[in-house]
Amino acid sequence: MILLVYCKSDNPTFSKTDMLTSKNWMVYQGEITLNGVTTKRTLENMTECEKDNYTKFEKSGTFKINYGTLKCDTDNDYTDGKWNFISNETQMAFQPPGTALYDTLDIVELTTKSFTTKYKNSDGSILVSYSR
Repeated sequence: MILLVYCKSDNPTFSKTDMLTSKNWMVYQGEITLNGVTTKRTLENMTECEKDNYTKFEKSGTFKINYGTLKCDTDNDYTDGKWNFISNETQMAFQPPGTALYDTLDIVELTTKSFTTKYKNSDGSILVSYSR
C-alpha cells in the first residue's frame, strides 16, 4: 500500500515583483511630515476625484497612474513613469511622471494586499499606503 499526502499552502510564496505588478494599487492613506509637522490623509478626507485613482506597476519597469473617471486637475486619463527595485528589494527607484530624476522610496511593507512606501528628504517625509 502506498499513501501519498499532498498539502497546498494557503500562503503561496510570491516574489516582490509579482506582488507589486499583479494588481492595481489604490491609495487609502498617507502621512506627510514637513519641518516636524505631520498631516494625515485618509479616504475620509480625500477628495472624490482622488478616491478612484490607482497605480499599475508593470514588470517591464514602467507604471501608470490612472486618474479614474473623476478627474481633479487634469484632462489626462493617466501619467506614466519608471520604477525598479534597489538595495536588495528594500527600496524602489521611482521616476515620477514628467521628471528625469529618480526618487528613492523605502519599501515599508509589500504583501499581496498592501503596499507602503516612505520618501525622505531634508525637510521631512511622505508615507503612502496602498491597498488592492
